Amino acid sequence: MKAVFRYPGSKWSIAEWIISHFPEGYEKMVYLEPFLGSGAVFFNKQPGAVETINDLDGDVVNLFRVLRERPEELKRELELTPYSREEYDSAFEPCDDELERARRFMVRTTQAIGAKMNGKCGWRNHKQMKIGGTACKWAGITDVIDEAAKRLRGNTSNLVQIERMDALRLIERYNNRDVLMYVDPPYVRSTRKSGRLYRNEMDDAQQEELLRILSETKAKVVLSGYDNALYNDALSGWRKDQTMSQTTSTVMAVETIWMNYEPPAEQMEVDFG
Repeated sequence: MKAVFRYPGSKWSIAEWIISHFPEGYEKMVYLEPFLGSGAVFFNKQPGAVETINDLDGDVVNLFRVLRERPEELKRELELTPYSREEYDSAFEPCDDELERARRFMVRTTQAIGAKMNGKCGWRNHKQMKIGGTACKWAGITDVIDEAAKRLRGNTSNLVQIERMDALRLIERYNNRDVLMYVDPPYVRSTRKSGRLYRNEMDDAQQEELLRILSETKAKVVLSGYDNALYNDALSGWRKDQTMSQTTSTVMAVETIWMNYEPPAEQMEVDFG
């Protein structure tokens, strides 16, 4: 499915590639995604019996709860929302109402020039005959809501739990062999050109604690990030694979995943050069 909203470092363009490295029969495992963001991998993977998705950002969690419980109301509010600089600016004002908070979050993340959770980007306006891009996406913003709502609600054989807590503490709770974790933390600071992108960043000390916990867990883990010495040194015995990812319309980056298990053999046949 398409992305519900824009999010820095999201994995929508490589979600299928990441999922292809999941262990065989992963649908029967307990699934944990402790750094959900826009949920690219969660929304594209096959549903499992029990899935827990988590993010510390209250706006992200609020949006997914509203999507799950009040999708028709959210669609109606978004359909009545203009593509407007004034609307974009007012969307940064605080709000206690859950539905309105979700609507404003969608405005902020869709009408902005860039994807940034920590602060404000400029409003993306169009000056040429060819509108395309953001304006067209806004016109069709409600198209993905029904699909996202259905996925979040689950069914009698698929329980989706939404958490908002510290990711490291949550990972510790899921220290079991029948668990599969997809872990996509903020990129290590030294690997990115931009500054703060998220409301909840991680410094090197927090990254090191994350690596310690992951190194000790009994669960199967897929960890995402840009290639870096911190991860490579701590996870020297793990399997590793890489692919190219498009971060913007013109910029490409090398995305890396580390795995503490042997992935399906066919996924590791091509050497990344």
